[in-house]
Amino acid sequence: MAQAGAANLGMGVLHGIDTHGFNGVLVRLTIPPLWLGLRADTASPFLVQIASELDDQCPDTTTWQFWNGEQWLALHVPDIAS
Repeated sequence: MAQAGAANLGMGVLHGIDTHGFNGVLVRLTIPPLWLGLRADTASPFLVQIASELDDQCPDTTTWQFWNGEQWLALHVPDIAS
């Protein structure tokens, strides 16, 4: 399983769900999953940067989730003005 391997290496794995409810995008980050957790501050510079890049590269993706090593959890990214 790709997400398990990445999580073991300390990499974050995201997947996106588009406007139609389909999983379509898988993104690997060099950020540990712990930093993407539910307590992450959406004003944090790294989350603002991630949100901006995701919005630019995957504009049809409405929801992002990250793999915490056991399950997919919601990634709370700040809103980015288009």
